[in-house]
Amino acid sequence: MLSITFFTALALYLVAAFYNCLAFIKHANSLFRAALIFTSAGICFHAAHIIMTGMKRGIFPLSGRQESLVFLALTLAVSFLFLAIRYRLISLGVFLLPLVLISMLGSLISQSSPVQDILNSRLFYFHTTFLFLAYTAFLAGTLFAVLYLLQEKELKAKRLRAFYRRLPSLDILDQLFANSMLSGIVLMTAGLASGIYWAHREWDQGWQSDPKVISAICTWLIYLALTSIRTLTGWRGKRMAVIALAGFVSMLLTFWIAALAGGRHVF
Repeated sequence: MLSITFFTALALYLVAAFYNCLAFIKHANSLFRAALIFTSAGICFHAAHIIMTGMKRGIFPLSGRQESLVFLALTLAVSFLFLAIRYRLISLGVFLLPLVLISMLGSLISQSSPVQDILNSRLFYFHTTFLFLAYTAFLAGTLFAVLYLLQEKELKAKRLRAFYRRLPSLDILDQLFANSMLSGIVLMTAGLASGIYWAHREWDQGWQSDPKVISAICTWLIYLALTSIRTLTGWRGKRMAVIALAGFVSMLLTFWIAALAGGRHVF
């Protein structure tokens, strides 16, 4: 159930996105600081909403699609705030804050799922939290990969329009991409391991053939191959970006496949 704290957070993120876009256009640090302040306030109200929802339902609020989109929005907002403070890159908010808003608005048209008895387990907290943090890392990494491809194409064409001049350099994008992919694979490994252990304990049978489990393992293998190839061969840039986009498509299928193909997962 959505509350006043949810809509307050949504309004604060909208204002933050507005200020960040102005900061990007005018290249004004004062406007960027305002965007960070509104984002921080939005995160506080956002977290309060999630905590109150969990207390009201008596379970960690990640038991359905609506709750999952709200939680994903929070992890994206926190990621933006961390990266913005760490790298002072105004351009990140132009792309990450709209993703926060899209995820929040998506939760408005999604229905909250009933709580299943099997979800009353501590392993559920670890499993879902690690996976959603991994999704956030991969989503951010995909964004950096796309920006890398656009920036590289612009440089090869020997033109650099105003929009591209305000994007991070190729070296910074490559570094952000690598850190996101590595973080994502570590978090997803932890999420899958806890989920498989939980399923082995709680499910009678059939979890090995669950569509979402199979899709998640395929996604994990793609990103594992990506990070391994990068480490072993030193590949950078375009080739890594293309593989990351393939992983992103697989991740989307993993996130939504429960509704498409059925199985034990409700989202």
